[in-house]
Amino acid sequence: MRIGDRFFLKGAFDRESLAFIRQLGAEGATINIAGELAGNVEGTRAVSDALTERLRGDAFWRVEDLVELRAAVEESGLELFGLGHTPPHRFAKILLGLAGRDEEIENWCRSLRAMGEAGIPILQYGWHVNAGARHVNWHTRVDIPIRGGARAEGFDHAVARDAPLTEMGVVADDQLWESLGYFLRAVVPVAEAAGVRMAMHPADPQVPALAGVARIMRSPEAFDRMLDICPIPANAINFCQGCFTQMLPAEQLYSTIAHFAGRGAIAFVHFRNVTGDRERFVEAFWDEGKADMARAMATYRAAGYRGYFTPDHHPHVIGDTVWGHRSRGFALGYMRGLMQAGA
Repeated sequence: MRIGDRFFLKGAFDRESLAFIRQLGAEGATINIAGELAGNVEGTRAVSDALTERLRGDAFWRVEDLVELRAAVEESGLELFGLGHTPPHRFAKILLGLAGRDEEIENWCRSLRAMGEAGIPILQYGWHVNAGARHVNWHTRVDIPIRGGARAEGFDHAVARDAPLTEMGVVADDQLWESLGYFLRAVVPVAEAAGVRMAMHPADPQVPALAGVARIMRSPEAFDRMLDICPIPANAINFCQGCFTQMLPAEQLYSTIAHFAGRGAIAFVHFRNVTGDRERFVEAFWDEGKADMARAMATYRAAGYRGYFTPDHHPHVIGDTVWGHRSRGFALGYMRGLMQAGA
């Protein structure tokens, strides 16, 4: 099992931060392409602004650009094991099943082939939209006090449930399941041929709908249904443990880890903890919360999972950077300690 972390291509992707996680024992990195942080880390940018804009703005990714991106990560002794958050303009018609989706699917396939040629093995994506949200991931607060006055993000469905419809109107479960099936049947064989795994992330939060738009990837049963559409290794899961902990009673989390790891379906793990459930939750420090993290780590190991773990989200602690060096440093050390202790 291996430790990695996530970077934002725009706002927090610098050489010093890459070196920082390598110094703490990380072996790999995944890069959020479309998202960005509100401020910049004060370090030397790992790639040019021109490359950043091409990766975020063009209709598909090109081999030479991905090779340049991979080289920037490898300079710090890390593996670029994944990309995530494909720019929304590349799949808006795919998601809603609109006319023109076949062109977007072909561009998606071109990106998959480019990833394969560039040696980047995982593409993380989701089947939901956050239009209408006041904060990222529909979180209703970003300043909830937790241990020692650290600040965390959280969600309260009572606050979010009455959000007005967006320009998309009502989008039902059936519409999204149809569009997902059409998409997977077209792209997963291409991903398989390219040597790339498509890793589905759960909806966050996992309530049935927000602002009228369904959120279908909200249960273990939904993930089994998704995997069964194209039951080959390229059709996989980004197992966000925080999201599955929100979905499930704590005791059911471990059997769910064992189930999906046993299917060989987990491409990589977001290893984080929460308190509460899908209706109302707060993101916690890794060593406190609803999940027994040592038991979870041991369950992945026993089920045969040997891939990457990343911290994903993190609380905001005193004196930290916008990217969260201090908080992420704690997470990396905590995960490394669990692994070395044999959990």
